[in-house]
Amino acid sequence: DETSFASRRRVYAIDWLGMGRSSRPSSGLMSGKAGFPARSAFTRKQAEEVSDEAIDYFVNSLEHWREAMNIQKLALVGHSLGGYLSGHYALRYPDRVAKLILLSPAGIPALPEESEEAA
Repeated sequence: DETSFASRRRVYAIDWLGMGRSSRPSSGLMSGKAGFPARSAFTRKQAEEVSDEAIDYFVNSLEHWREAMNIQKLALVGHSLGGYLSGHYALRYPDRVAKLILLSPAGIPALPEESEEAA
């Protein structure tokens, strides 16, 4: 259909590295290989460090992809974990994001009841 968004813009549907049909990294935190403590063995500080490392990994991978594709500004649409990571990308690289659309993003709490009533 000539009126569809995809007929007027380039649309890329990408999987985060190690998710969906993309390959898993061969080393490091996201490889799934031994060497990282079991989740239950983490202290809160260790868990935060691992979380930050994982966020950096995914956000940096998206930035490397954007650079390789020679895209100046992105209109990002992210769902669930993709929404959470897209939000982090937009915070880190606001000058590279034209639009940000979040669909049921993970890590974003529901509005408090008083906010829902006020709406």
